[in-house]
Amino acid sequence: MRRKEVSSRRWPRLESLVDHHVGATLTASIGLAVEKVAAEIARDALADETFRRLMRELIQRRAAALLEELLAPNGTRRRR
Repeated sequence: MRRKEVSSRRWPRLESLVDHHVGATLTASIGLAVEKVAAEIARDALADETFRRLMRELIQRRAAALLEELLAPNGTRRRR
């Protein structure tokens, strides 16, 4: 007895479910890979003392500017 080939036109709902599942699995796998690479980059960057010093200085300057902006009278606030 020959087996009939399954046509996607015959089972559109099944094809849609399979596509959704495959897409969700692929998205999750890519998300995990991106997180792993991002963690590695962050670990390497934070191990660099020059990077850490520059980030600290940048954050201090930005925090001071934001504080100055918040404390300024309403009419004298700078636009970004």
